[in-house]
Amino acid sequence: MEIRLTRHSRHVAIVTVDNQPRLNAMTRQMLSELGHLWDELEHDRDCRCIVLTGAGERAFTVGADVTGDLSAGPEVARMVNHALLKNDAYSKPIITAVNGDCVGGGLELMLSTDLRAAGPFRPDRGQVVDLSVRWLDDQADPADRLRSRHGPALDGAIDRCC
Repeated sequence: MEIRLTRHSRHVAIVTVDNQPRLNAMTRQMLSELGHLWDELEHDRDCRCIVLTGAGERAFTVGADVTGDLSAGPEVARMVNHALLKNDAYSKPIITAVNGDCVGGGLELMLSTDLRAAGPFRPDRGQVVDLSVRWLDDQADPADRLRSRHGPALDGAIDRCC
């Protein structure tokens, strides 16, 4: 169980939630680490963009791990809100790479980011919402500009944008 920080390049940080046996559910310690990591990356002058993802292919994150102590005083609530980016303005773009299930606090975290990209829609696994990556077709009729995108992103696209 960990929150992992790696670098795609000098300017792109990748934050991975890794607790695969529990669908990347985050313990209080992991939520605290995530909050500290947001602070660290905010002050990192080299970092221009952050990609947030979950380990494995089964889930992005299902939010909080509810198997432990569920009491939550004001300090715990502040820590969780900070980790899930609920109250803080963040100066760097955060891209969520959703790979699998995304529910509960994971959905809250995804919605608080700037850009969201998801793998293919999998109704056979119980998914009820299609979060597939979309792109704008500026040559299309204005009423039909949002279309499904097929295939992976162009190699190196993240390097060109950041």
